[in-house]
Amino acid sequence: MQRGFTLIEIAIVLVIVGLLLGGILRGQTVVGGAQAKDIIKSVLDTQAAALTFKDRYGFLPGDLPNPANSIPGIAGCNAGTGTGTLNTAAKRNCARDELILSNLLRGTAGTPIQVQNVTISLSNAAGAGFALPANWVNVVVIARLNCDTALQLDRGLDDGNTGTGNLRASVACAGQDPAVAVPLAAIRLN
Repeated sequence: MQRGFTLIEIAIVLVIVGLLLGGILRGQTVVGGAQAKDIIKSVLDTQAAALTFKDRYGFLPGDLPNPANSIPGIAGCNAGTGTGTLNTAAKRNCARDELILSNLLRGTAGTPIQVQNVTISLSNAAGAGFALPANWVNVVVIARLNCDTALQLDRGLDDGNTGTGNLRASVACAGQDPAVAVPLAAIRLN
């Protein structure tokens, strides 16, 4: 005589499996939210550091003429012209180093600013890597996102739509699979 499982035993197992799956999915959501908050904090820190640098030195980081006269330890950064735009690769690289060496951002000079596998940099709007509104001049560029993270950033920093407002993404995320890659996003600096 063979005995199978009772309906009650099967129901208990299904409830336990459901609780475990629910906990795992909830944990992933919490981790994703924490990662997005780290990225938001880094973007805001970079934005604030750039504006503090401008207040302190009178120029945007990367655009400071003769930075060696003002920032100890800066080397190889003489790209600044005082034009108010970060329109060359040399200015963009110097911007990062000038912020780090003037103790406005943490990091290592010569190394990209990264958090949660996302790279954060300063650029002019034309050099951001995708089309931005004509009235945008300089931006903080966020590289290597996915749609889910881009939408969380936009909700945390702007209007919740990656196609409008002060944060724009290179890929429209509305209605997209959350895992769709967003190569670049940018938020207005000034």
